[in-house]
Amino acid sequence: MSVQPTIQRPTVAVFPAAVGALLCAICAFITVLCPFLMSNQHDAFGYTSISYFNGDFFDYMTIPMALLTIFVLTGFKVINPKEAVVLVLFGKFRGVMMDNGFFWVNPFVSASSVSLKIENFESAVVKVNDKTGSPIMISALVTTQVVDPEAYSFNADDPEDMVMNSIDRVLRRIVSQYPYDIVSKEKEGENSTELCLRDDSDEIKNQFKSEIQEILSKIGLEVLDTSFASLAYAPEIASVMLQRQQASAMMDARKMLVKSTVTVVKDAIKALEGTEDSEVRISLDEKMKAELAANLLTVMVSERGAQVTLPLS
Repeated sequence: MSVQPTIQRPTVAVFPAAVGALLCAICAFITVLCPFLMSNQHDAFGYTSISYFNGDFFDYMTIPMALLTIFVLTGFKVINPKEAVVLVLFGKFRGVMMDNGFFWVNPFVSASSVSLKIENFESAVVKVNDKTGSPIMISALVTTQVVDPEAYSFNADDPEDMVMNSIDRVLRRIVSQYPYDIVSKEKEGENSTELCLRDDSDEIKNQFKSEIQEILSKIGLEVLDTSFASLAYAPEIASVMLQRQQASAMMDARKMLVKSTVTVVKDAIKALEGTEDSEVRISLDEKMKAELAANLLTVMVSERGAQVTLPLS
């Protein structure tokens, strides 16, 4: 499951930085010029004309024009690579700026930056009981990227906190559905096909990825990859589980050794009795075959080297 966002282009005035620089220059020029602007009074035909726009008026305009120049300067915005800017005007969403560069935006517009870079979230190691009830210590690593800046900005108060809580919640649910390990046993000629956390982590990680994506898509995040950062039995049962694994490995080794030994014994008896291409022909009855098989099995299966003994009589 992937996020398919619809990016709304800005619906407010967005100009290149040169336009904003020109506007700032005009405001600054007027600010500097105001104290020097004066209108002289003069008499005409015995009457005195009054000019309301005299020198005092322009002196009073100096401070407002200076404040306007500073206000215009706040409209400059720099958008770096792999960054988006969400625009809000008087509480209304007005689009997303995705282009990189230097711009001038209406100073009344509130702009918040959203990083579009790939980010990793690693959960803390938690203790969870697997399907068999054994306590497991596990943590997950999730790689995400923002693909919908609008949803990321408005759909959650703290998106990073939501990501961490979602990882923990989904991780606990996934682990409780599968056992940590399965000892391979043949049952009625068929091997067990049940998934386990240790051997089938790829399939389980894909399920984990799809479930976490379903949650994070609501805040405009796309999950690129997931993995289990750590996976082990809890310390209180680690030694017991190690002994079980050792016993299981020993049993598998014994079965393989016995199976191979039986094959060797059959070939030995067949070689002693002779074939068409062999000149050696030894006749063995059933008792001798049983003793030979028992001796060979003892020698080959025994953990210690066999000692040869010769009868005195």
